[in-house]
Amino acid sequence: MSLHGHLYERRLVWRHRVGLIFEWLCRLTTLFTLAILAVLLLSIGWQAIGWLDWGFLTRSNSHIAEEAGIMSGLMGSLWLLGLTAIMAVPLGVGAAVYLEEYAKPTRLTKFIQLNISNLAGVPSIVYGILGFTVFVRMFGLRDRPERLICSLGFAEISFELPLGRVVLSGACTLTLLSLPVVIIAAQEALRSVPASLRHASLALGATKWQTIRYQVLPAALPGILTGVILSLSRAIGETAPIAVLGAATQLSYAPGSIEG
Repeated sequence: MSLHGHLYERRLVWRHRVGLIFEWLCRLTTLFTLAILAVLLLSIGWQAIGWLDWGFLTRSNSHIAEEAGIMSGLMGSLWLLGLTAIMAVPLGVGAAVYLEEYAKPTRLTKFIQLNISNLAGVPSIVYGILGFTVFVRMFGLRDRPERLICSLGFAEISFELPLGRVVLSGACTLTLLSLPVVIIAAQEALRSVPASLRHASLALGATKWQTIRYQVLPAALPGILTGVILSLSRAIGETAPIAVLGAATQLSYAPGSIEG
C-alpha cells in the first residue's frame, strides 16, 4: 500500500472514531436531560402525595387552599387553545400558500412579507394592548352594544359587540400572536418542497390547485405541523396578553362557551 493510501485509511478510521464518540456524547446528553426531567417529576409527585386528589382537578378557585382546584384554568386554557387553533391554522396556512404559490413578487407582496417577519418579533404585551383595544372595547364602542348572530348551518353562535372580557377576546388576541409564526413556518415548509415535484404534476395535466392540494401540501405537512405546534405552544404559554385582557376579571367557574 502506498503512503498516500495508508494516510487516507488512517484518516478514515479517525473520522469513524470521532463520529462514534460524538454519537455517544449526544446519547449521554439526551439521557442526562431525561434523567433530570424524571427527577424533577418524581420530586414534584412525591411532595404532592397527600395533597393531590381528584378534587384538585374538578374544583374551581377558592380562597381556601384545601378547597382550591384548577378546573377553571384548565377549561379556560382548553377553550383558548381550541379557538386559537381554529382561527390561526386555516388563516396562516392559507396566507402562506397564497404568498408562496400564487402571489407575484411585487412591491406589495414584499411589503406584506416584511411586515409578517416584523410581527413575529413583536412583544406579546403589545398584542395584549391591541386585543384589549380592538376586541374587548371595540375602539370605545362600549356605549352602543350590538348582538351579532352567526349561522354555521348546523348551529348558531351569538355574541355581543363589543366582546368584553370573554374567552373569544383572548382567542382572537392569541390568534394575532400566532399567525406570523404559522405563516413563516408554512412558507419555509412550502419552499422546501422540490420544484421538480410541481413540474411533474403539472406535466401530467394536473391544475395548479390540484398540484398544491395533492402534491405540495402533503409533502410540506411535517414542516407545517411543526410550525403550528410551536406557535400554539407559544400562544398557550403567553401570560402577558391574557393578563392585559382579564387582569380585573376572575372566574370561580369553568367557562362553558366563547362568552364565558
